Amino acid sequence: MLIIFDFESGVLPSWSAGSGSLSLSPEHFKSGKQSLAWSWSGREASLTLRDPALVAKRGPKSGFAVWVYNENPSPGSLVVEALYQDKVVGRTWFWMDYSGWRILGCGFSQFGLPPAQTIDAIRFKSPIENTRGRLFLDDACLGFDHT
Repeated sequence: MLIIFDFESGVLPSWSAGSGSLSLSPEHFKSGKQSLAWSWSGREASLTLRDPALVAKRGPKSGFAVWVYNENPSPGSLVVEALYQDKVVGRTWFWMDYSGWRILGCGFSQFGLPPAQTIDAIRFKSPIENTRGRLFLDDACLGFDHT
């Protein structure tokens, strides 16, 4: 089963900001009329997706994808962590040296997870080089099979 978050019905409770704020924005969107805007200031900001479907969607070729709009190119990378019971069990990254839309998509195996590892959340951590920033996310997809 494929799960898509398009943010047309609001900010879902499965998304939370560990630092900063979440809002819906018509400024940049990939589909529909709005996207999820994550604004932060300070170091160690995070955005977490907790969804019970993550546990059910974990298969040998399963993965996730999300469109990310970056207003200003910057050094560093967005760190993406796979979590299980609030512990980091895998990690990958996404360079932030671009402006506009880019797809952040990968199989869960790219996090360095063993095939049997369960995950229950995905956390995005702001680049340590940027003490403030804003990103827009749209069409987040869980449970697709990649090759």
